[in-house]
Amino acid sequence: GDSNSASSVKSEIDALLKQAKEYTLNTVIVGLTYNDNSVIYQSDSLPQAVAGMDVLEYIVEQCRDQGLYVYTIY
Repeated sequence: GDSNSASSVKSEIDALLKQAKEYTLNTVIVGLTYNDNSVIYQSDSLPQAVAGMDVLEYIVEQCRDQGLYVYTIY
């Protein structure tokens, strides 16, 4: 499948957050840009890494549900 599809990205995020919890981490650090300099948040002026998906919003929601803190870097 397409590694940039919304479902694929969600699955990867879910697996990484599960691993973070298994390692007893309480914080995840998220880069706001993707490999091709697209962004993982909703933007009117920059290309999105995953079309039609605000990846950052999904990460924040999942972390909130799991009691994890989120820090972003640009």
